[in-house]
Parts: sequence; C-alpha cells; structure tokens
Amino acid sequence: AEFCEEVLCGAKEENDRGDGWNWSILLDGEVIGRVRLSKRPSSTGELGYEIAPKHWTNGFATEAVRAALEFGFGVQRLHRVQAYVFANNDPSQRLLRKVGFAEEGCLREKVQWGEARMDDLIFGLLASEWEQAGYKRKGSRELRSQSCKSD
Repeated sequence: AEFCEEVLCGAKEENDRGDGWNWSILLDGEVIGRVRLSKRPSSTGELGYEIAPKHWTNGFATEAVRAALEFGFGVQRLHRVQAYVFANNDPSQRLLRKVGFAEEGCLREKVQWGEARMDDLIFGLLASEWEQAGYKRKGSRELRSQSCKSD
C-alpha cells in the first residue's frame, strides 16, 4: 500500500502540470509500479519507470516501457525518447537496451546519493529506430493513466 500511494501521488504533480503522461502498472488490480513519459522540447520525451521490488525481474517494466514507447512514438509522434539511469543500475540498462535504446553518454558525478556522487548514463531511442525494429506492445497487462485522489 505504501508503494502504491507513493507511485500514484508522485504522478499527480506531473499530470496536473500537463508535462507528460503517467500510467500505473497493475497486476490483479494492484498497482505494482508506474511508467512515465515526460514532454521535453524538440519532440522529445523522457522515460522513467519504477516497479515494486517484489515484482522485479518478471518483465513488467519491459512491457510497460514498450507500451509507453508505442504511445510516445505512435500517438504523440515523438521524434526521440531519452532515459537517464544510474551507472550502477545494470538491470535498468539491460531493459533499455532490450527495447532498442543506445547508450549515448555518461554524465560524470551528476547525481548526489547520500555522501557519494554517482555517474548518470543517458540512453536514447529515435522513432526511426523504434519503427525499424518493429517493437510492439505484447501481452494483456493493463496500463492506466493515473491521478491521485485527495481526501
């Protein structure tokens, strides 16, 4: 429940500003994560995603990312989608490569994490690469736009 509240309420501010799109990742009616696509200048989107730790390595993030990319490139006609990932987050890097992203660079010591500085990697995917690869949304897991209800 705590993860669910954090995911849903974290999406509200961006939805309210109209800066992008947020979807919940549902499993048997339970929110287990989210994927977001934020608007950036020059027909660019920025991708982000998170999954509850107990659901890692089950393909949920991959499926949700593919669906968000299909929306971004197909419906919104974005030219490019980019994503940032911590240099030590190997699973996230593998996910991005699996769906067609290329690593474009390293932003050295960009992120402050506690007392440490960490590198941030940037990955990019062009609409032409997405179309050429023929990636399509698979499966029947549900993605739903989210807003957070205030009590």
